[in-house]
Amino acid sequence: MVTIKESGERFAKEYSIRGTSKRTVQELFIANEFRDEEAEFAFCGQKGSEEFLCKENVNVLEKVMASSLRKLHKSRNKAMHIYREYLRYACDLSGEDINVNWNRIEAMISTPDESSDRLERQINFILEADRIKSIFRQTYIASGERKENDAEHSWHLALMAYLLKEYANADVNLEKVMLMVLIHDMVEIDAGDTYAYDEEGYITKAARERAAADRIFGILPENQGEYLKGLWEEFELGQSMEAKYANSLDRMQPMLLNGATQCKSWEEHEVTYDKVCKRFSLVKDGSEVLWARGQRIIDENRAKLSDT
Repeated sequence: MVTIKESGERFAKEYSIRGTSKRTVQELFIANEFRDEEAEFAFCGQKGSEEFLCKENVNVLEKVMASSLRKLHKSRNKAMHIYREYLRYACDLSGEDINVNWNRIEAMISTPDESSDRLERQINFILEADRIKSIFRQTYIASGERKENDAEHSWHLALMAYLLKEYANADVNLEKVMLMVLIHDMVEIDAGDTYAYDEEGYITKAARERAAADRIFGILPENQGEYLKGLWEEFELGQSMEAKYANSLDRMQPMLLNGATQCKSWEEHEVTYDKVCKRFSLVKDGSEVLWARGQRIIDENRAKLSDT
């Protein structure tokens, strides 16, 4: 078992940062990249740095990181990126899943003025998020009485993420998936909902949503905004196991609602059987079990789907 100090020293010597000619973290400090001679990524001299690196000492690690970051006021954002990379390294080195609370670290290093501004930005984002309740989708709620809105859809996905986790193709970080599905459609506050089978709308969808992501997540304090925007990008890319599972749920939920409403939305838009099968095929990447169940719904309602 290594100490927090030793883990920082190893990381500083061994880890190369992308986009900086593969220089190690240690070389970046030597080159005075951080314009702060007192800063030591190895946590030398920080209270608690002699404690062992393990899950039980995560609170100590947070205090050590916050103490070191206070010395990097001018380059804090750049340093935070490196510290996130360090945490991945630390998990591999210790063999444990060590999760620090970045919000708590930010609170420890913020001045009173910064803390006040941070809270205001968080509240502004919360109020902005309320607008998602007014973005209506093309899928009807199970009763068929009306169409659902994005907030209802996102809540439904978060509930499904918890309930159906056992059917994911691989073990996933449930907290990450739930947050991912809760924020995945927030860009539609600006970009609007693009119906799954609207081919013309999809031509401009990516550009509209990218601009929306920049503005909406930019409302938050930088560390939270970057994290949520990163989650949104991960969902859109659909490569990680969490993103594959989240995307499976995003396609499974309207499948269930169309099945419950006798394909009301599909009939309105004259969606073909082939198009539904093609879009739904992605579900298999995240959950073969959910794909098989959804495919059964499609086949049971084939008569209601257009063939052309």
